[in-house]
Amino acid sequence: MYSTQGYSDQQPLTQPAGGPYSSGYDNRAGAGGLPAQGGYPPQGPYGQQGPYGNYPYPQQGGPQGGGTKGLPLNPDWSFAFFVAACSTMLGAFIGGLCLFFSFELVDFLEMCYILLFGGVLAVMDTPCLKTMKTVKDHREYFSKYVNILTRVTGKGIAFLFLGCSLFSTMWDNLESPGLEFLAFVLCMVPVVVGIGALVIGFIKSQKLNKARTALAQEAENVGALYDQHARTYSGPHGGLTMLEFSDLTFKIIGFKWEDSDLKLIFNALVSNPAWRTNATNFSPGFGQQQVEMAKIPREDLIGWVRGGMVWL
Repeated sequence: MYSTQGYSDQQPLTQPAGGPYSSGYDNRAGAGGLPAQGGYPPQGPYGQQGPYGNYPYPQQGGPQGGGTKGLPLNPDWSFAFFVAACSTMLGAFIGGLCLFFSFELVDFLEMCYILLFGGVLAVMDTPCLKTMKTVKDHREYFSKYVNILTRVTGKGIAFLFLGCSLFSTMWDNLESPGLEFLAFVLCMVPVVVGIGALVIGFIKSQKLNKARTALAQEAENVGALYDQHARTYSGPHGGLTMLEFSDLTFKIIGFKWEDSDLKLIFNALVSNPAWRTNATNFSPGFGQQQVEMAKIPREDLIGWVRGGMVWL
């Protein structure tokens, strides 16, 4: 079973390196207070494993080159998406009740669909109950079969459509001035959030396309660049981690990415849902959890470089 997470989850971008023996042999003292066999401490800082795998610090994109300063897609935007989804659901619920008791069943059915779509968007960005199995499973299904909702532009289109549809239906069918004012307030939230998401998604997609264009000029060397930077997961079944992808684009065009941007990029470029975001797996026999890093395989990287513009 694939296990994907929403791009707003705050998870480490790396994993503990290797298996349960990656931290060396037992360092218990032997006879005479000397280290036991195999228990000598590593010489220098390179022999120690940090809490983030092969890197001593968390993988972060660092400062952005040519970025969109002041417009980062941080957890506050995820909360804005959740608020917009709840506003849509509340408006659809109130409008649906009024239309049901006035026997306008066709418009009532439209409200039911809007309520359902708002619920899907709320599950994708809910800040609470994220550890529940039901929420995780539904996020996985939505990410797999409605992948457009994992992208900023896709969510912007969805919120703009739902907000306009909800306002049109409520304004035409509700006669009370109070309900019309409530419809205006509730519908403005998803519309404003949708427009903002479209603007941010367009800016970030343009930046990613500039990186793709620069890599396309090195099309013959993309395979060599991949082999040079894919250090954590090398080999035919490996891939570039988020830090390695950021290093690659920085070397070619001078772009560094924020962690939130890298999550969006990986959601858009990686074809295997299990490799798009971090998956926590249980290691049987040792009672430990291993966090698998998101990675872009060679085929997806080459396909992106040779393809067209990708919308985030």
